[in-house]
Amino acid sequence: MSLRPRGPHKAPVPSVANSPAPFEGLSSDAIRTSLNNLKNSPDVFPPFKSAVSAVLAVWDLADHVSEYDEHAEGLARRAFDILDIIFNVSGGGVGPVSVAMLDAIRTFVGLLHEISAAMEEELELGRLHLQTRESQLAQFGVRLDVIFEGFKIGSAGSVEEQPVPATARRASILRTIPTVIRMSHVSGGIGGSGGRGGREGGTGGLGSGPRFQAETIMIQNCSPEHERLEQSFIRLDTELRVLHTEVRVLRTVVLFGLSPVSRGYPSGCAGAL
Repeated sequence: MSLRPRGPHKAPVPSVANSPAPFEGLSSDAIRTSLNNLKNSPDVFPPFKSAVSAVLAVWDLADHVSEYDEHAEGLARRAFDILDIIFNVSGGGVGPVSVAMLDAIRTFVGLLHEISAAMEEELELGRLHLQTRESQLAQFGVRLDVIFEGFKIGSAGSVEEQPVPATARRASILRTIPTVIRMSHVSGGIGGSGGRGGREGGTGGLGSGPRFQAETIMIQNCSPEHERLEQSFIRLDTELRVLHTEVRVLRTVVLFGLSPVSRGYPSGCAGAL
């Protein structure tokens, strides 16, 4: 089952992760029609409908922003990819889904709202201003890819069947172990050096340092083929370092992505969304 409709052919667009386009052959109009049908359906459960609305908002904004920012269309298409996986896992958007899946959907919707806000800001700045500054949309590629991998693994190993030996009083039964997806959002920062004092010995200015954002996706009871999956990204300011992390306890996979936001004062918060 898929929410992808049949429609006129269109040249594939590279995905955020530079992999082959996942829905080659579909036009933007066909995708938008499919999303609007889901948004207006009375059978779709509210969290999934919120995700549909958020993807539609990104898709509509990308039509305008893509004229001068090459990242916009790729982000919109990857968001549609993620929504398509949720559609399949949730039985066509009508549920039921686990609490962990609801948390994952809320995190996805929150990220889409951030992307929409960044696109709206770029629209206000216009083409001339964007030629002199770096695109804000570039930072969202890795974050969407991490969420995409989390949903993809969760859908691949959603149920594992294990036989339970029969006893004299109990017939043989099957025990199902659902995949558990936990997603959390962390943001914070570190202080920088203070400003220089004035010529007359004045007080130095406030220090500033890089801030960061991160998403952590933990997937428990994943299928064996994904057991060794590892993916970590650490990016602070303009420096890129890659840290490989592997957690192998009860077939658990942890994906951790860290990306910069802006330079500012120390602040932070953490918790599951």
